[in-house]
Amino acid sequence: MPGELTAVLGPNGAGKSTLLRALACVDRHLETGPSVTLAGLPIHTISPEILAGRLAYLPQREEIAVGFTVREVIALGAAAGGHEDPARAIDHALTRLDLTTLQARPVETLSEGQRQRVGVARVFA
Repeated sequence: MPGELTAVLGPNGAGKSTLLRALACVDRHLETGPSVTLAGLPIHTISPEILAGRLAYLPQREEIAVGFTVREVIALGAAAGGHEDPARAIDHALTRLDLTTLQARPVETLSEGQRQRVGVARVFA
């Protein structure tokens, strides 16, 4: 429902991340049942290409290959989202997460907090 927020709480090792990875179909071997749906379809039957345009998963800590700039990492999200105007989506994400001045910097030179913002911007794009 629009505006609804759901929280998944539990102690370390309880399976919270595994649950979210299964729901996002990040690990295809974690088959989800037909009761988990997206737009009325069982989530495990949706192709990865279509799913990428509807759902994003951002891990707690992400390893990004050396040499990618902030803009290039965000562009990966725009490409997965299938935008008609990827450059506009990238610019919007850069602005929204206050990363415009960092867009040409290699991600490995950023602080941990800045890297997390880049990950969120990639999801937004």
